Amino acid sequence: MANSLSVAASAVVVAAVLLSMVPTVSGATRDVGAGGDPYTHSALITSLRNRGYLADRCVDDAFVAIDRKLFIPRDFRSMKQYVYNDGTLPLGGGGLLDAPSTAAKMFDVIAKHFNGKLKGKKALDIGSGTGLFAAYLAHCTHEEVIGVEHSPELVEESNASLDALSASGSSAGRKVTIHQGDGRTGFEEAAPYDIIYVGAGVTRIPKEFREQLAVGGILLVAVDSPSKNGNAGGSRPIHGQVHVQDLELITKGEDGQLRSEVVGEVKLQALGDRKHQSLHPT
Repeated sequence: MANSLSVAASAVVVAAVLLSMVPTVSGATRDVGAGGDPYTHSALITSLRNRGYLADRCVDDAFVAIDRKLFIPRDFRSMKQYVYNDGTLPLGGGGLLDAPSTAAKMFDVIAKHFNGKLKGKKALDIGSGTGLFAAYLAHCTHEEVIGVEHSPELVEESNASLDALSASGSSAGRKVTIHQGDGRTGFEEAAPYDIIYVGAGVTRIPKEFREQLAVGGILLVAVDSPSKNGNAGGSRPIHGQVHVQDLELITKGEDGQLRSEVVGEVKLQALGDRKHQSLHPT
């Protein structure tokens, strides 16, 4: 029987997990929201803006319109000091929800490449977790966004979160479709894509990602850097570990040729299949 920590864990266990996994924001000033509360959706948005994130108008609009609280496990939602902290959160199935600043950094890179003109772009979100980044993409593209997530628990959680987003009045929730599967093979059925976003780190970029990219499209992916992780031998990262990766922006030109540019560094957990992704033994 699986021994994974469920999203229905007791408050004591949940708090312990959060305390061990959610970092404080080094060097960042926590902005005070309405009523002097530093842990609100609006305070988080202000903090991100003050630190140079949400540079694109549509990215800013998406973060304002979509409350992160809807996309975390229900038992965590009453803990606003974690919901609206700029740190990662543990998800069911051994996944992690990226820190808001990480998601904002990624989305800013995508928007900048297209000069903010994201409307009409077709997007694929690999390792979609609970669907938050896919919802951000749908808000700006106004098109259906495909997400691929291998964990059935997270696919179920995604659908509930997207339904809640739709109920809040956002059309983005109805534009995201999450499929259960191995994200390392992309999603050929709906290819090609103008945007392929990979929400976890890889050691090597699967050929399927390149093949499913449309002419003029971009692939944003974090590629493990062994030398930066004290791993010059290049052994495979263990899923659940967070590594330093080079953030690569890969474009496909009109001639079909791929061009790659390192646009920064990030720290994401490794992309894996269901067998390797659980943080807990089975």
